[in-house]
Amino acid sequence: MWIERTDEWRGRARASALLMLMLLISGCEDAGPTGVDLDPDPDPVPASMELSLEDVTVESLGDTVVVTAQVVDEDGNPISGLSLEWTSSDPDVLQPLGDGRFLTVSDGEARIIVTYSDGDGRELEAEVQVTVDQRAVGLRLSTDPSSEQPLAAIVFRSLGQRLPLSIVPVDAVGTPIAEPEFEVEWAVGNPNVAALDEGEQLHLEAGSHGTTELVLGYGPLSVTVPVEVDAELTLEACASVGSDSRCSEVDLTFTES
Repeated sequence: MWIERTDEWRGRARASALLMLMLLISGCEDAGPTGVDLDPDPDPVPASMELSLEDVTVESLGDTVVVTAQVVDEDGNPISGLSLEWTSSDPDVLQPLGDGRFLTVSDGEARIIVTYSDGDGRELEAEVQVTVDQRAVGLRLSTDPSSEQPLAAIVFRSLGQRLPLSIVPVDAVGTPIAEPEFEVEWAVGNPNVAALDEGEQLHLEAGSHGTTELVLGYGPLSVTVPVEVDAELTLEACASVGSDSRCSEVDLTFTES
């Protein structure tokens, strides 16, 4: 009788141990707030890199090219917080400014290269081709070649007044054309009102009262600038009353009749 009870006790003990083991295994597979996750989510693995810009042609010097990059995993999910390296294959054409910004310096071709490396031999690289081909889009008329302020109109206030002129072809950001394709041409609509003196320095000289136009050309480009000669002559008008003589300036403006 004692032996039978011992066997019964042993059977119950085995059943209890088996049940506890099953509960333990179940808890590990489905960890709750107090459970231990034996299979945490691994860090995402970079698989490829996408750039915001495709091959492009820039027609201005001093312009800025901006590129952004996105690294994704094998499922196409973006991965943030990665350190990227930005380089230019030819800094004389495209100068790196940092953070995906590049400055166009001269005509030519250069590749923007973006590289990611995890330090363990894994490396991703993407690139975009940039062609710099400066093109003139306008002409800047000024009295000083170094000035960036163009003249929109010319007004003379005295006959015989001479104005030095500088005519510079510029690109879309206002940078002078480094290698001009054409000669700059100029002409005045009515030379009697204002005439061009093409000496060592180009000058425009007021001849008579009136209006005309200065026409500038550069290849297919043409710019017209209005010219006005509106000379003012100052006379001294005096009024004498007894021994008291008073004078004042009177401005007289000549106009065409």
